[in-house]
Amino acid sequence: MKKLLAIVMVISLAIAMMVSASAADTKTGLVGFFKFDGNLKNEVGKDGIAIGQHFSAPKGDPVFVDGRFQTTTEVSDGAKFEVNIDKSFTVSFYVTSNFTNVAPIVWIGGQDQSTESWIGVWCDPGNNWGNEATAKLTMSSNGTDRMTVDSGRPAPAFPIENLYITVTFDDGIASLYIDGVLVGSSNTTGYHHEWAGGQQDLETPFPNPFADKEDCAIYLGVNYWDAAANASYDNLTIYNRALSAEDVAALYAAGGVPTIEEGSNEGPAQTGFATVAIAIVAVASGAYVVSKKRR
Repeated sequence: MKKLLAIVMVISLAIAMMVSASAADTKTGLVGFFKFDGNLKNEVGKDGIAIGQHFSAPKGDPVFVDGRFQTTTEVSDGAKFEVNIDKSFTVSFYVTSNFTNVAPIVWIGGQDQSTESWIGVWCDPGNNWGNEATAKLTMSSNGTDRMTVDSGRPAPAFPIENLYITVTFDDGIASLYIDGVLVGSSNTTGYHHEWAGGQQDLETPFPNPFADKEDCAIYLGVNYWDAAANASYDNLTIYNRALSAEDVAALYAAGGVPTIEEGSNEGPAQTGFATVAIAIVAVASGAYVVSKKRR
């Protein structure tokens, strides 16, 4: 009887793990995972390269401190990550910085400021381009006019201490997550900012920065206009699909470490169906030991 109960418990546990594993997916579509352990190595594809501010040559070699990539105006500038992205994408990473001027956290797209060329996340400790005079963390795109999704993080949100930022894009909808939680999407929140001042409802969809372009990439710490950001980054992950809210939360809960396909430089975590198979085989072979009192 006890052995039968143990078998039932193992199968129930396996089914529960299988359901849990299917609820979130941090493996499908992964095209970039950079741990920054002393290099710009991509665990699943092409490695990153150092790049200077305004996309020029870098001042020096990439700098890494305590397993984090450092971008700085003094030494190394930033980095470029070329990945296979088409219509949808997700970019996630940890960042720490004490910003003293408007500076890019991440630039996604081409090396120019033309219409429909980029999406960016910014720290602005000043007046946020003419809006209320409090520090903001914003996501914007250079469409016909500047479109901005306000994260709602005013001062004293800075300095940033190991903030986990996620940007997803799918069918014109760009979404910004902070620490695994959605804070704004281009179709539901934010405003359409005009350089002349004032605000409008955000109705225009964000452009796809990777559409019909050959020079597009992911850039940390550098952009078209500004000096490089003084920041440090960890666990950059890039997908060629837009993660769901459940996927983003799961990735954040895992410390920004995705599940990697078998056969890549790192083996996948043993979860879901693999766990089920192991449990069932163990029970069937009698390897599962049931303790019982001696009579």
